[in-house]
Amino acid sequence: MISVRRVLPAIIVVAFGAAGASAQELPGSALRDSLRGISAMPVLLALEKSAIDTARAARDRAGPALRVAFVRLRLAEVRGTGMDYDRAVGDFAQVAATHPDVAEAWFGNGLALLGYGSTVTGVSAVVSDILVRSPAERAGDAFARAVIADRTPNLLREIVALAVRNRSRGTLVAALAAARAGVVLQTERRWPWLIERARIERAAGSLDSAIIAIDQARRLSDDPMIQLEYATTHLMAGHLSGVAPWYGGLGQAEGQVLAQYRRDLVLLLPTEIMRRLDTVPAAERVAMMRDFWAAQDLSGFSAGGERLRDHYRRLHEARQDFALPEGTAVGDRFPDAMDDRGRTYVKHGRPDQRAGLDEVIGLPPSESWLYARDNEPDLLFHFLAAGQGAPLMEVESVLDILAASNQARWFGGRQDAAGIDTARTPVNTYGGELTAIVAQHVLLSRWNVSDIYRQMLARGKGGAEAMQATERDVGRASLAAPPTWTFRYELPLDARISILALGPDNRGPNVQLAYAIAGRSLSPVITSRGFAYEVRLRATVRDGSGTEVARVDTVRVFVTSSAIAPAAHLLGRISIPVGAGERMVRVALEHDGRGTIIARDVEVPAAFMSAPGMSDIALGARGVRLAVPTIGGDSAWINPLRRFRIGEPLLLAFELSGAPPGAAFRIDLRVVRQAGGGTLGLGSRAMLTLGFDQVHRGGVDLIQREIDLSRLRPGDYALEVTTTMPSGQRLSRRQEFTLVK
Repeated sequence: MISVRRVLPAIIVVAFGAAGASAQELPGSALRDSLRGISAMPVLLALEKSAIDTARAARDRAGPALRVAFVRLRLAEVRGTGMDYDRAVGDFAQVAATHPDVAEAWFGNGLALLGYGSTVTGVSAVVSDILVRSPAERAGDAFARAVIADRTPNLLREIVALAVRNRSRGTLVAALAAARAGVVLQTERRWPWLIERARIERAAGSLDSAIIAIDQARRLSDDPMIQLEYATTHLMAGHLSGVAPWYGGLGQAEGQVLAQYRRDLVLLLPTEIMRRLDTVPAAERVAMMRDFWAAQDLSGFSAGGERLRDHYRRLHEARQDFALPEGTAVGDRFPDAMDDRGRTYVKHGRPDQRAGLDEVIGLPPSESWLYARDNEPDLLFHFLAAGQGAPLMEVESVLDILAASNQARWFGGRQDAAGIDTARTPVNTYGGELTAIVAQHVLLSRWNVSDIYRQMLARGKGGAEAMQATERDVGRASLAAPPTWTFRYELPLDARISILALGPDNRGPNVQLAYAIAGRSLSPVITSRGFAYEVRLRATVRDGSGTEVARVDTVRVFVTSSAIAPAAHLLGRISIPVGAGERMVRVALEHDGRGTIIARDVEVPAAFMSAPGMSDIALGARGVRLAVPTIGGDSAWINPLRRFRIGEPLLLAFELSGAPPGAAFRIDLRVVRQAGGGTLGLGSRAMLTLGFDQVHRGGVDLIQREIDLSRLRPGDYALEVTTTMPSGQRLSRRQEFTLVK
């Protein structure tokens, strides 16, 4: 056994250095780091005595007095008492008063004040804040003086890192004061200070202020760190303007900058890509990440930029909403300063359903999250805390919450702290036993999260036990699931889109995408030419096997002489060559950050084949000036709103192919009232029928008719068009529309 007395001299030398140096050099981060690794009280008390002896021999020097203050600060951290912190505050204040240009004195004073503030809680804290300035505010003043005295961004960088890591309100308040003071006083090479200002503003949730700071920094330098911080800030705010600088910084990153990229991506990237991030050349690194983000996008909309943006938005929101409770150590278990909910949020985004239990006697705080997925199994995640104020950690099953309860520990069949093993032993969820009642309470709290919990309660003994195993399998699979992301818009765009197989040209069959955007959703940019409206349209077309046959990503700027009225609409159209056959079309329409996404299956007829083919039917009106040019030189009018006024003729147009010139065919029209169902299958009624014979002109023949709907009442209708070819083959198409007064 090694004696403490024999170890102390070595520790003192490591902590303080040689005696001669201690009287002349100011202590810095090396001393603080060495003290941080010491928690034994006998060692700290011995260090305090040694520091006091040295300080008495050099009363006029700041260094020895600062060593005493830092040792006493560490003593306060280990003991956790307000009295010890208060003594450290006084020690640092005394050094700062006699040596106001010593940055470490002000810095230590700020640390001690924050520590003191953490010991003052409840009514005492409220009264203290009312009577005097809060410890956090006083710490902010001290940190600001430290930054001013330091004249380099080093201490500010350390203060900001401390605040970002701890995320306590007091630390953030103090660090903000320091960053703002540092930026104001700098006149040369300001960008390192501005970077720290942006970081702490982000951590405090002030993205607008962070953008102002980082935009100033970028105007001063194109350093890779600035590009990364600019990209991070703008992406977190939802701005795609951060995408290009993100790749620009990645192409130049090395050392600390590359390490920051790694920290931002560690929760998302597979191990192999993380390894290659450090080893491949810069150009290959950028290409690799472009491919990664593109592969994450399953929408087909070329939304790699949106995927990158949403990753940083998730990262920011997770750090804000799921930060570790104050006092939780940031280490291997929680390296990113957020609990397991935050890690799940970064991987999968905002849950579709969320339920929890908190402050229920005997039960640990807990939450369950559901991610509903259309074509794959849903994801279920469960989190519980070891106690009040502890971080929430992921578990496999909701029943693990029961296993961690006091009821299960003491009444689960074992009179010890081990409780019950819900992974191996089925839980009794019926009857009047205490554990069964608690189990029912836990399952009822998840009633609306997933149908699986209703089944766990409703089934009999055998069924309930089987469902418990199933529920745990779902939880395990969810924990192992790779990150997920769905392309979507945060804000909706008030727009209607029509997808029509219509209007072939010399290249072959086309699909028409026609849209109408309501004026109330439009935000013009005023230019010298007039009011400019920028609209982005993205579309992907796949065949019946899922193979992509066409992709479009286009931006069009509409310029008008006057602003579009809120009740009016902006009209647009684009034609996409897609070939003949079954096609799945998905369209994303976007303006000023708002968007809408629709999908439709269409049957695209072959334009120049001998087999009969019929296009979709286009419904238009003279008051909606949006036309599709056809191969014959005429135009088919389209109203994307599919809303028509009574008394205004309905303009019908469709194309017919596959018949020789002069061939006679029959067209029958039915206008059907959509009654929303009804008894005995009478929900839809034919309100108008028309029929006429026509002669085919050969090739692709455009059929046009005006339909008088003046005798119909307002409501929802559908137009059904049936064509009977000379061979007797019948072709039909249908289009819904609305009549208004």
